[in-house]
Amino acid sequence: MQPIETVEFWQEEFEVSERDLEKLYERFVEDEVPRTTGELARQLIERRAKKAEQNRRARAEAAGPVYQPKEGYEVGQRLLFPALGEDIAGEIVDVREGRNPEYGLFKVIQVRLDGDRMREFASEFPEPHVLNIDDRPISIDDLSQQFDDIVREQLLEALSSSSEFVRYGDQWILTGLLPEIHVGYRNIAEAMIVVADDALPTERLLEEIELSEDIPLEARKLALNQALSEDERFINVGAISEPLWALGYQREESA
Repeated sequence: MQPIETVEFWQEEFEVSERDLEKLYERFVEDEVPRTTGELARQLIERRAKKAEQNRRARAEAAGPVYQPKEGYEVGQRLLFPALGEDIAGEIVDVREGRNPEYGLFKVIQVRLDGDRMREFASEFPEPHVLNIDDRPISIDDLSQQFDDIVREQLLEALSSSSEFVRYGDQWILTGLLPEIHVGYRNIAEAMIVVADDALPTERLLEEIELSEDIPLEARKLALNQALSEDERFINVGAISEPLWALGYQREESA
């Protein structure tokens, strides 16, 4: 098990870094699509997991091969034996057939450990063994299921503290990617609601507000929702995820 797969890592060591935010920023720039906090948290977890895998492989390549009973070896190879102690290594001087009918076919390697100690170890051993290294990849699904709440909490704080990111409800995007919803557009929205004499969904309002269709629809919707939420003329009488925009003064007059 790698450190990133432990509760201790996420509870005691994990912090949302500037590099994490930079990577989220780059993803937004790539496709300009809003994302929920949950989607961003998973993206962050996935990046951290890939980095942990890269670091593990780099350490293994730098240190040399670690002895594993399941592997086959040749005379002259050097192996690391971390189970015997830190930095313990040795050279294989002999390979012979193993003799134990209970375990089937396997081999025995004779190793001269640094310091001239001679030891024998099983190789090409068919049975499960505690010294075999589990090469399974880190499961993003498992990490998300276990530690999503921790990541979300820290991510919300980091995103909310940055002027680079903006949200409406639980959807985030880069501030610089939002089209401007100027007062003229908001006046059009007001007129549409007056004519309809009813609350209207965001997508209906966008039919008369001429924002570039090169901007993804979800980004246009977020921009309009965010702008209307800050304009005191408008109130959302629907759900935060599916807004229905009405005029506050109309509601007051009909009350």
